[in-house]
Order: sequence, then structure tokens, then C-alpha cells
Amino acid sequence: MNSKMHAAASTLACLCMLLNTACTTTRGVETADAMVGETAIEKGDKVTVTLVTGDRYELEVVENKDDYFIGTNAAGYGETVYWDEVHSIEVTTVDVGKSILATPVVIAGAAIAIVVIALASVMSMGAQ
Repeated sequence: MNSKMHAAASTLACLCMLLNTACTTTRGVETADAMVGETAIEKGDKVTVTLVTGDRYELEVVENKDDYFIGTNAAGYGETVYWDEVHSIEVTTVDVGKSILATPVVIAGAAIAIVVIALASVMSMGAQ
């Protein structure tokens, strides 16, 4: 693969990463708000929790109770986190609408990258 092909592939990879980050939002939530109310964490939310001990967990919320919540980690194991042990919590949400809208853009970007790579190959053959 020549340098032009590397550049096209890198551009496509950057575009895909940019679109992926546009579809997710991470926001810090006050512990009291995460426990109850309209902004409470809910089943299915992806959270990053830092405990007062400094331990940090990335979990998917399974259940939210008054004194604790239960989440599963990447390995699928359940973790019970007591609210009085939480130092901070961040909630990551995925915007399905943005994801759906971004799909055609990713496909178009891939098609453009393929055309650029093909043209670069043809031009490099003609230059030889």
C-alpha cells in the first residue's frame, strides 16, 4: 500500500471515529440527582463511577435503588455500588437518532475513500 492509500485509509478512520463520538454524550451527574428524580440513572445507562476510595468502575445500570445501584461490568459480572461510597458519577448516553443519521455519512465516506484509493492506484500505475 502506498502513501496515498495510507492517507485515504487514515482519513476514513478519522471520519469514522469523529462520527462515533458525535453519537455519544458523557455528562457528570450529581450523586443526589443520579439517585432519584428526573435525571436519575436508569436501567441500560452506561456509567463511570469513582468511589471515595479512588476505585473506578465502568458499568451498565441494571437497577437503581434508594441506597445503591446494581450494574454489570464489561465481563458481565454484577457490581453493587452504595450511594454513600460514590465520589462522582458520569453517565454516557448514545443518541440513536444521531447514530441513524450518521450511518449514510459513514457509508458515503467509505465510498469516497474507495474511489480515492482506486484513483490513486490508477494514477500511480500511469506514472510508471
